[in-house]
Amino acid sequence: MNKNKQKARLSRKQLQAIPLIIESKTISGGLKTAGLNRSTFYLWMKQDSFKAEFEKQIKFLLDESSFQLKQSFSQAATVMDDLLWATNESVRLRAAQGVIDNVMKFSEFENILKKLNELEVKINAKFEESD
Repeated sequence: MNKNKQKARLSRKQLQAIPLIIESKTISGGLKTAGLNRSTFYLWMKQDSFKAEFEKQIKFLLDESSFQLKQSFSQAATVMDDLLWATNESVRLRAAQGVIDNVMKFSEFENILKKLNELEVKINAKFEESD
């Protein structure tokens, strides 16, 4: 179904409510700001067009937030690196621990991804054998 048709099915109140709900700290807070009760929201969530638009806007917000965090990553790493040379020993120790912890987590993440990719290859090979 065409996105414009899907969006056209939403009421003005639904379109106005979605950003108020997803940008709030809680759904209850967002519903209050939007002037909705919980039962109306859950009825709307049963509508494919509303649910799709709601999920689309959440994904957009998450993607935007993720992009902002990624932009800050380099600056944060530079700050941590600078703190390794601080005159205060406890600051240097905390910075060193932070670097070590983050490198270890990154290494674990890389290993998990590698194992996941290996499993995918094996699973795909099994499916190809059975075809």
